[in-house]
Amino acid sequence: MSLSYSAFIQHQENLIDDETWDAYVNAVGIHLAHPGFAESWNDFKGGYPKSFRKLIDTISLAPA
Repeated sequence: MSLSYSAFIQHQENLIDDETWDAYVNAVGIHLAHPGFAESWNDFKGGYPKSFRKLIDTISLAPA
């Protein structure tokens, strides 16, 4: 998840393009579709800033 957070920051700073960021979002969505990963995220998401947590929670709630 730290790699995804790094990409999140880089995208906000316009250091990576939208297409690359979309690939990260898609990868996170695939992992979050697995119940074990989603449960783990709930355990450690408090270590990330609110803006990133909100994004990940939005991805996890998105219909497949």
